[in-house]
Amino acid sequence: MGFDLFGKSAGVIGTGRIGRTLIGILRGFGMEIIANDPFPNDELIAKFGVKYVDPTTIFKESDIITLHFPLTPESHHLINSESIDLMKPGVMIINTGRGRLIDTRALIAGLRSDKIGSAGLDVYEEESEIFFEDLLGQTLTDDVLARLLSFNNVLVTSHQAFFTREALLNIARTTLEMSKPFWAMARWTMRFAMGARTGAAGSRNTGFAFFRGRLLRVAERRSNSRVQVSNGGYVWHDIQSHVCQDSMWCLTSWARVVYINTGS
Repeated sequence: MGFDLFGKSAGVIGTGRIGRTLIGILRGFGMEIIANDPFPNDELIAKFGVKYVDPTTIFKESDIITLHFPLTPESHHLINSESIDLMKPGVMIINTGRGRLIDTRALIAGLRSDKIGSAGLDVYEEESEIFFEDLLGQTLTDDVLARLLSFNNVLVTSHQAFFTREALLNIARTTLEMSKPFWAMARWTMRFAMGARTGAAGSRNTGFAFFRGRLLRVAERRSNSRVQVSNGGYVWHDIQSHVCQDSMWCLTSWARVVYINTGS
């Protein structure tokens, strides 16, 4: 038998982008939200009445605990036998973050004693050898996972909470958009390499200058307000001014250039 979400308390550990989105959904069901994050979000406090508390309070007061936190040495096995002992009887635990946030053996013990009423897991401690492999027709040799799957109040999915048509399209678009500066730089890198093979000092210097100028253009698109260029190593005095000036040439359409120690 299930239970109403209205009026229940949800403990959200990690209020990054995913955690923030979930909080809006849970508030729509009329849940009270308590949260933990190293960087409390003022907007969540003002808009949804979120209360930021320590993890111990979340363990003690939450009807549902949901994890959206990265794996760090501090967060490893955040859910363990000690924290489970603090929880309400029948608590629901959801983990779509990282598998090793939960001590799976402690989770199983909590499920067996009915301290944990249910669990929803999209991640698992040893998932790399199982979730991303085609094991159809093979015997499951992971005894811990096999025991976990034997509970009728546990739902395990193979790290595929993101697996929707819309999410995959967004991932593809974002990846292509983020790769544009790389391909822009790659074209200039190729031009620089071709110039270097000519054996002409002027071609090499000009190629390098244009390449560096192109890097500055990419930096400008990233909304940097100030870009500083420094020369390191042994630079021939008679070509240094040309390299610096040619680099700055790429910037003159959008920036005020002040030459310092360039021979100009």
